[in-house]
Amino acid sequence: MPNLGYRSVEVMLTNQTMGDLSVQGVSLGSGCSWIQGEGAKQGDVLAQYNSVTWGVLTNDLDGTAYGRINLHGLGQQPVIIEFSNDSAGNKICNIQGNTTVSAGAVTWRPGEDNHVQGSADLSEASGTQAKTA
Repeated sequence: MPNLGYRSVEVMLTNQTMGDLSVQGVSLGSGCSWIQGEGAKQGDVLAQYNSVTWGVLTNDLDGTAYGRINLHGLGQQPVIIEFSNDSAGNKICNIQGNTTVSAGAVTWRPGEDNHVQGSADLSEASGTQAKTA
């Protein structure tokens, strides 16, 4: 099992759209790093009908595990995924779609507050969509 730090958040996304999406920007919160094997980097591809898990950790007891990923490939604007788990136990995953891609509701797995896991599907859309959980 990889090191999850003191606090972590993992999000599994499944691409149910009509094409591939590529990572065109990533950022992490202060004091955060990718969970081993779950990092995103510029140029990575989330292929059609495939899934990926991205995970962020922090070892700061009062810190927030936070990550942001911009995906391009469908629609004129990026699909933006922001996910976090803070010291108060608030787990959030915001997925801002675009005119081509929307996001299903994020489902969180039950478990320990300091280490949370969520999942969502990306699918075709007819307008700008935003989902928050």
